[in-house]
Amino acid sequence: MIEKLKLLFNDLGFLLNALKNGTPTVLSKKGVFVLLLSVLYIVSPIDFIPDFIPVVGWADDFSIFLLAVHYAASQSRKKINVEQR
Repeated sequence: MIEKLKLLFNDLGFLLNALKNGTPTVLSKKGVFVLLLSVLYIVSPIDFIPDFIPVVGWADDFSIFLLAVHYAASQSRKKINVEQR
């Protein structure tokens, strides 16, 4: 469990470094689209688990965001590998 959290935070760091270093072309279009969808889900009043349920309501938003970050980072890494060939 802790190892998976470390991987997810490494993915987040990878994406933030790509944006900070001015290389947004590294980010895949699919990954950016999924990230935008996850942000829309977080701010949307319609959830799988309503946010007024204390911890569980926020946990589903956070887990959706982390899954989107992981997907975006893996798609971006695939794009980098294809471009380096």
